[in-house]
This record gives sequence, C-alpha cells and structure tokens, in this order.
Amino acid sequence: MSDEITYQQAEESTDIETLVQYCKQGAIDAEHSHRGKRSDWRDGEHLVESYLDHNTVADTKTLEAVAKELDVWLQDRNPIRTYSIVFRDNAGSRAVEAIADGCGGSWRNSVQSYDGKHDLAFVDVPNDNAETLEQMLDEDENVVSYEER
Repeated sequence: MSDEITYQQAEESTDIETLVQYCKQGAIDAEHSHRGKRSDWRDGEHLVESYLDHNTVADTKTLEAVAKELDVWLQDRNPIRTYSIVFRDNAGSRAVEAIADGCGGSWRNSVQSYDGKHDLAFVDVPNDNAETLEQMLDEDENVVSYEER
C-alpha cells in the first residue's frame, strides 16, 4: 500500500484513486482491530457509505466509480460468497446439502420453519461457482427465495 490517506484528505478529495485507497485502508484497519470482518463489507457501496459519508465534494458519479473499484477489490479478497436460501421444505437438510454439493460449496446453519412455514439455510460457495449456484436456485421449485449475504 502506498502512503496512508488521512481523514482530511479523503474529506476534500474528488480523486477516485485516493478515495478507493482511503476505503481500503479503513476496511483493513477494521479487520486488524477486530471491529469488522471481511464478511462485514458486503459491497463497495457499503464501504463508501462507511468511510466516505463525510466527503461533501465528490459527486455521485465519482462515488459510484469508487464503489465499483471496491467491489472488484472485495471479490479478490473474499473468494467465497455466502447465500441465504429460503426453502419450502428442507426436512433433514436434504435440499441444502444437495445444492451445496452440486456447486462445490458447503452448507451451514439450517433452521426449520424459521417463519412458521419455510426453512432457511446458508450456503458458502467459491466465487467461481456462484453463477452455477444461482442457476440451480432459480431452477429449483423448492427454493422460495435467496440472496447473497
């Protein structure tokens, strides 16, 4: 990493590279101090909201460009994606186990009847297989909904 960007520099900057660097160092500092984990940084937009909320000079286009660059950085740093999946029936965890096995992922934390009707489970999948998982979920009639966490 190059020289550290100060709060004041980030507050007054419209330079995309400077703003990206400031968000990255904030995320890394949070990880090191155990205030945050990689999974806490859902996307670049979340990082921009967390670290650049004090910047009043950068326009929306600039902040969107920063968020896009941070999305790429986060994907490279976190090669695993986590999905929460709502099933009509996941009795015995059979449905989530089959889906996780089918896309090279792993499942965890299955809850039956979490809302009184449906079952909830989480699948961790390598970035490279996320598209396969989403396709499987879209085609599965037992899946009510899903979202990346």
